[in-house]
Amino acid sequence: MQDLFNAVFAIALLGGLIVSPFFIIKWLRAADRRAEVKNAARLTAEAQRTASGVPGRPERAFFKACTNCGVFGLTLPFRDKLGRTYCSAVCRKWMGEGPRQFCQRCLFESGPESSGNLQRINGIGTTFVGSSDECGECASVVRRVWFTVLYLPLIPLRKYRVLQISPQQFFSRRLRPAA
Repeated sequence: MQDLFNAVFAIALLGGLIVSPFFIIKWLRAADRRAEVKNAARLTAEAQRTASGVPGRPERAFFKACTNCGVFGLTLPFRDKLGRTYCSAVCRKWMGEGPRQFCQRCLFESGPESSGNLQRINGIGTTFVGSSDECGECASVVRRVWFTVLYLPLIPLRKYRVLQISPQQFFSRRLRPAA
């Protein structure tokens, strides 16, 4: 009887180890979908509040997420006239002026190729360095991608026209070579 119990327990344990990751992944994906829906509702409400120009309820300055990008911070130093808090001036500008797109001049001087995902691990990888030639119409800037080692830029790569959304998010288009 004890051997039968041990065999059934072993099969149940093995089955649980095999099946449980699938349920965990399913639960995590559902949580991501719920977070997406909640964030979309939050952004819609903020857009309506911005359009009406009516301040919402006073917001806490501590333990709050940025109104634009959702980054959580202990203190968020930037506020707009409606009392919303932001993690950076970039987020405040993006939310206050509304989403922007590249103007016709910037579209003409750049191609559709994006810089993709710029990543550094322990200081080694690619990142934007510097900025120049700010467009007066769409507020995009020209930035160069560099290969870095120990956070020091070593090899210049390509130039891109960049439109910053938040400190970590941006749109980019590769500049065409000057003729």
